[in-house]
Amino acid sequence: MKIFILIFWAFTVSYGHAQARIERQRIEDKSVIYDRQAEERFAFQVKTIDEFMERFNDSESTLLRKYLDVSRPGVIKSDRIRMLKALFEKKSFVKDSLKTAFAASVCDSLNPQFLNFFQKNWYAQAQCLFQDGARNKYITLVLKVLRTANGGSKWVIAGASEYGIAKQNKSTVRMTGGDTRKGLNPYSHVMDFTELEDALEDKINIESYLDEGFLTLKNQPIIEAILSGKIRFNYVQEITYHFLQIEGWIFSVQNFKRMTRQSGWLITQLQPADKEEKDFYKQAVLALKVTQ
Repeated sequence: MKIFILIFWAFTVSYGHAQARIERQRIEDKSVIYDRQAEERFAFQVKTIDEFMERFNDSESTLLRKYLDVSRPGVIKSDRIRMLKALFEKKSFVKDSLKTAFAASVCDSLNPQFLNFFQKNWYAQAQCLFQDGARNKYITLVLKVLRTANGGSKWVIAGASEYGIAKQNKSTVRMTGGDTRKGLNPYSHVMDFTELEDALEDKINIESYLDEGFLTLKNQPIIEAILSGKIRFNYVQEITYHFLQIEGWIFSVQNFKRMTRQSGWLITQLQPADKEEKDFYKQAVLALKVTQ
């Protein structure tokens, strides 16, 4: 994982220099034209949720800004509202008037709002395929970033779709604590949470992969099934990110894999929401406690 991250970082750093060299070549054969188109798609594509957050926050260090500075110097002067609206999936059912109101709220000059990877109120909703005996079963796991006691961070499982009905009115699962240093790597989202396979097999330390509020009567059956080996994790099929950090709003983000400039992680749903509506959303959509 660390090697992958270093390679990705090195690639993004060197990309601006490579693009500058290509621009100086002034060769008009078809292969160079194709390369320019591919590089443009790569620059505009929102490749990770981290990059989505950087663009949302209008960071000066985003790959897209660097690309535009090199490829079209002095031509495009992108402002934050324009960048923000470009993060909406064009075929979504979000009305333009709602996008405009959202952009105005986020980009207010007196009270601008930003996303923060390490703060609460954003979640990854992962649709996972499990092996349940002889059949496949889809179970949704909801994950969040948790700050650790040593100042680091990790992903933990905060919620899950209903797996079954608890046989008793109180939890029969007894946790042993395990190694509290365990947990899903803070970069697990880059690899679509493939680490869940190892995490859910680490039964002795299973508690270290769960949020403090996870073990409820509703979630008791799925934990019992995992610990007993009745179900086994296969892979994550799809991920949706839900953001409740922006005051007055909720929006969700999904990944669109296509060969166009408008691809990658884009906003698909947007709705105004006050605190009470956000609490209801946590319970009804994400199967979380209000406090999570």
